[in-house]
Amino acid sequence: MADIYKWVDENGRIHYGDKPGNDTSQKLNINENQTTRDADLIRESQRKTLLDVLSEERQKKKREQEKSAQQSKDYKIKCDLARKYLSSIQSSNYLMEETADPYNPKILSAVEHQAVTDKAQNDVNHWCTG
Repeated sequence: MADIYKWVDENGRIHYGDKPGNDTSQKLNINENQTTRDADLIRESQRKTLLDVLSEERQKKKREQEKSAQQSKDYKIKCDLARKYLSSIQSSNYLMEETADPYNPKILSAVEHQAVTDKAQNDVNHWCTG
């Protein structure tokens, strides 16, 4: 604990400091009481609690940012795949669907081809605008 000094300047003002201000400075005897120690302990406990809460919030925000970044990467990958699939469907003259006979696939009709194209377009819209 530092020493505390009290002095009066030439204008009659009272000053306090941890070093003597002039030749008339008096060293004050200040005893810390239990109430002050208790208040300091309470203040320290509150400070620690606040720091813990802030640390938790920072960690939570960091986890959310990492999750969002990963989700953005996943969406980009799925968007690229959906666009490639749509492009391949649009550039094909006909689509085939597997049947029980692997050597005899079913060729989709124009209506079925359009339905597959529409679904692929919906997938592109979903993954590429998210």
